[in-house]
Amino acid sequence: MPGVLRPTLLVGIGSFGIKSLEQIRGRLLDRLGSLEHVPCIRFLAFDSVPEGAEMPQATGLEPDHIVNLPLQAPNTYRRKQIEQVLEWLPREKLYSIPRGLTVDGNRAIGRLAFCDHSMRVLTRIRNELIAASHPDALALASDKTGLTVLTRTPAVHVLASATGGTGGMLIDVGYCIRRAMDKVEG
Repeated sequence: MPGVLRPTLLVGIGSFGIKSLEQIRGRLLDRLGSLEHVPCIRFLAFDSVPEGAEMPQATGLEPDHIVNLPLQAPNTYRRKQIEQVLEWLPREKLYSIPRGLTVDGNRAIGRLAFCDHSMRVLTRIRNELIAASHPDALALASDKTGLTVLTRTPAVHVLASATGGTGGMLIDVGYCIRRAMDKVEG
């Protein structure tokens, strides 16, 4: 049975998601030789690393595949958007942000990191979906692989651990994906 081709966005959240994307990308490279032949398959990872700290080395991903969503200092939230934040985040969580501005396994703090960068996340997801489903990307992938294009509607797969601090971003990233898909499809 001949295979089919579909634009695909693979999204990784946190260190688990990044490691998963590295594995998938490695297997695709082993099979295809070069991912330049399939520009309709896109990789995107989100992590929360403090400003100035070194991002974990993702050996299997390109640097532009990883988007950092660092926390801000607690006093920034108190001055700017305290009312909005306190609608969903208990005050004690806001005051318990570690001095190193790390998520430290706290899902509520992971969600706060997402909220600081939600428009950036939405824009990046939308741009990746548009690039994956572009007719030129699909035509090139079809020519190079010999596979038939099934649909121009992208498939999105999210790889994350719901137990870590960045797991607090999971539902919100899913919402951003749905919103971006509505724009791409409509």
